[in-house]
Amino acid sequence: MFRWARRLSTMLPPRAPSLRGRPLLEATKKVEEENFPWYDENAYYPVRIGQVFESRYQVLTKLGYGTSATVWLARDSVENKYVAIKVCTSNYPSVPREKAAFQRLRSIRESSVVQKCWDNFVVRSTEGTVHECFVLQPLCPNLAHFGEHIAHRWEDLTSFRATARSIFQALKFLHTEAHLIHCDLRQENFLLSTTTDAVFRAMEEHEASEPSPWKVDGDRVVHTTPYAMIPDDVSGIVLTDFGEARPGDTSMAYYDDIQPFPYRAPEIIFSIPFSYSVDIWNAAVMLWHMFEREPLFHPYTSKGEEVDLFHLRQMVHVIGLPPSSLLERSADRDFIHQHYFDRNGQWIAIIPLDSTITLEVREQRLEGNEKAEFLRFMRRCLQWEPEKRATAAELCDDPWLNPE
Repeated sequence: MFRWARRLSTMLPPRAPSLRGRPLLEATKKVEEENFPWYDENAYYPVRIGQVFESRYQVLTKLGYGTSATVWLARDSVENKYVAIKVCTSNYPSVPREKAAFQRLRSIRESSVVQKCWDNFVVRSTEGTVHECFVLQPLCPNLAHFGEHIAHRWEDLTSFRATARSIFQALKFLHTEAHLIHCDLRQENFLLSTTTDAVFRAMEEHEASEPSPWKVDGDRVVHTTPYAMIPDDVSGIVLTDFGEARPGDTSMAYYDDIQPFPYRAPEIIFSIPFSYSVDIWNAAVMLWHMFEREPLFHPYTSKGEEVDLFHLRQMVHVIGLPPSSLLERSADRDFIHQHYFDRNGQWIAIIPLDSTITLEVREQRLEGNEKAEFLRFMRRCLQWEPEKRATAAELCDDPWLNPE
């Protein structure tokens, strides 16, 4: 845990980075994003610490990386503040969606529960690839890191409730004011906000005094990410990463294959058009995973292969059989009736159901009324029929999230 008394009051002008003392990794060693099986060196822009974008944003240290981007802490010399810069991979399909989502979010009031985007620009690599860049509100490590290292795997029910309430408050804003469906809720997409810039100053000073290792391969460089710092002045939980977001206020019917595989809502498996309620299922299954310390659904073979049959069987165990009327709404209903459920909604798959597995059995951490209330709350979210799930606004007022 870090506590920094000084608040950043002035920003230094951009300065040339010092390469002295920066550990150099072997050129043959795979580093961070290079370990993705689909990695393409031309898809990622080779950001260098010290580099200045748009004559104002100087890169200070690496914050992280993913399948679609690398993220960097930078100093904005014009606005005199720290920012995060998300440098997207070239031609990644989620980039236009994220750009459209941020444009929509910037058109309405700012909210403390979703990440702010202050600017965007484009850079070109020496190979000619085009990379969209988003200038974002800088945030601290995600809920997965926080829960593991600070919240002690959510041992405290009060702390977990407050976290769950923040998650549904973010969804309430996203659904009712921004009219966006997030479509990709996972712990890694909820980050921590702070009341001061102290932790970012600490990151900058740490990179300057103990440079993170990097790899240089000709004109291409790959920096490593320093260990995450958790500030003492955490002020809230912020929803991020809108690369899968879709507008919810259009007449378009969405059938896309969205969401982390074990967090998928029934309508995604059944090829039924989805809307805001798909986020409610996703959030509930994610919260279960956080609190119970194991996923509610594990739809994989021993080799890690994804299997819809396993997923649907496990859903039936904890919420019962689906209404036949729901199955008839599926674009794949003939396939469903051949392999999973008959036309009356009865299970016909080759693997039988196990009647001993229920939601009550799966819940292992609570007892008595606390357990009953938690399961009641979960059942408001885990409904086969999307329209029967509670909305984010309704869940924000639920007694389980607001105990007396």
